[in-house]
Amino acid sequence: MAIGEHKSWRELCRAALEAKDPNELLEIVEQLNKALKDEEQVRHDFREAMRANKSPGRSGINNYRRERDEETFQTEGADTPSITEW
Repeated sequence: MAIGEHKSWRELCRAALEAKDPNELLEIVEQLNKALKDEEQVRHDFREAMRANKSPGRSGINNYRRERDEETFQTEGADTPSITEW
């Protein structure tokens, strides 16, 4: 495998099975370890992004509803002080 060439973990596993030299096998295993860590990081980042999109107050619909609720509260309860007036 050429330096700088990126292979998937599956390709690296196949290469490890075919390796004859222990030093070559060690290099492949190190690359496999890095590839698996990189893939796990991508999956972790994806899960975090999905959680952030699902959390309340993040979507446009929730923000729109919150703004509408605040407007309704301010117009219906005009005789009560707002939070900033406390």
